[in-house]
Amino acid sequence: MSKQILVVDDDDNVRPALVKLLVACGFLAEGVGDGQAGLSRFVEASFDLVISDIRMPKLNGIELLQAIKKLPKTAPVILITGFSDLLETDEAFRMGADGFIPKPFKKNEILEAVQKCLKVEISAPVAESIEEYCKLNIDDFVSGKQLKYDIFIQIVNKYIKIAHNGEDLPPDRINHYKSKGLHFLYMKKEDFARYAGMNLSLLSAVSKNPHISTEKKMNLIKHTGEIILHKIHIEGLDEGTVSYAKTFVENIVVILGNNANAMDLLSALSSHTDFLYAHSVGVSMISVLIARKMGWVTISNLSKIAMAGLLHDIGEKEIDVTILSKFRKDLEISELNMIESHPTRGVEILEELKGMPSEVIQVVAQHHEDCAGLGYPRGIRKNQIHPVARLVSVASEFCDLVLDAPNSPKLSGKDAINRLLSFSAHKLDPDFLNTLGSIFQVMPPPSNSSQGSFGGGSGGGDADWLN
Repeated sequence: MSKQILVVDDDDNVRPALVKLLVACGFLAEGVGDGQAGLSRFVEASFDLVISDIRMPKLNGIELLQAIKKLPKTAPVILITGFSDLLETDEAFRMGADGFIPKPFKKNEILEAVQKCLKVEISAPVAESIEEYCKLNIDDFVSGKQLKYDIFIQIVNKYIKIAHNGEDLPPDRINHYKSKGLHFLYMKKEDFARYAGMNLSLLSAVSKNPHISTEKKMNLIKHTGEIILHKIHIEGLDEGTVSYAKTFVENIVVILGNNANAMDLLSALSSHTDFLYAHSVGVSMISVLIARKMGWVTISNLSKIAMAGLLHDIGEKEIDVTILSKFRKDLEISELNMIESHPTRGVEILEELKGMPSEVIQVVAQHHEDCAGLGYPRGIRKNQIHPVARLVSVASEFCDLVLDAPNSPKLSGKDAINRLLSFSAHKLDPDFLNTLGSIFQVMPPPSNSSQGSFGGGSGGGDADWLN
């Protein structure tokens, strides 16, 4: 006969998720929302195990444990403990608690504790695929008055629906989930395109509105860019996603052309859903700032530069994030080869698309080449590297130093420029590096004579290799 388990927890998200997990593992499980109800239900029925939170109304987990252990027919009790409950765990142990699960808990920790108490073998259920869902930073979520999609949260590898299509998800409910330590919301992949489109429409509406602050516009750029990149990484690049990207970069150019401040930009990028997406959005925006400072003003050219920055690392989308998070010195040879092949893979991805500008493809191919000839994948020198690839390379190196990421020192803009000048000046194009420095007031902008070396850049005009 299947073992019966009682789950006692006042959290309306955690309790059903635990019950669902236990049922999927072959147990008979049910849940109640407070300690008093848990004790009453335990007395009424015959349970082989109780899993209870400590912090609960009416009767807390310690009191429930004490009451159960005094009954003629008792059962093992596993307590769910948070950091603030650590002092109570010693008391609970003395009272006979049979196990503890720390918050935030993982599925395997629950199953191991249950298996130990009941002395049974557990066949874990197959988890729902993360690929069916798209992740959204809860701080950036834009709901509107009526949702056009179902919204989920993830608990112990299960996705629990918290809002239905057509329902409102008001700020107080969002704040409640945040107070519970939830950082992300999820939606089904098929709904994600509509959400991305809604954010693009919102971005287009606010981009030319003078009454909306630059800070808010920057935050919306960051959030919308991450959504589009997530869509590209999940669904791949096709004509539809390229259309989204084109609309996005056009809005970048408009917003950054209206007195956008570099510090506002960095502030917006300081918090993000995914460091890989934030890096690409940051490179796109920094590249446009550099180009505008160089005197390039044609919208079509700036859009190409923004697109090149947004897609420069598209070849990394098939590489495991744990590999991308390693320091270069810690990589295995096979991992290093995989990373150094991503520009070539990026070219393959973009060449499958009709209408992708050749300049964008060249940037993707060459953004890790350097002026000293020590880059990859080909090790070519400065005069063989496309100028926009040299520009994007400067923006990318800068973003590696200022944006929050596993290996980033997260420097200020000025400190990042000074580090690049001290340690990477031989690898980076000096005109673009000095121009970026002038944006952060580290050094004066380059002279017109140096700008002229790119053919058509002299005197503040657009470079002819982009026309």
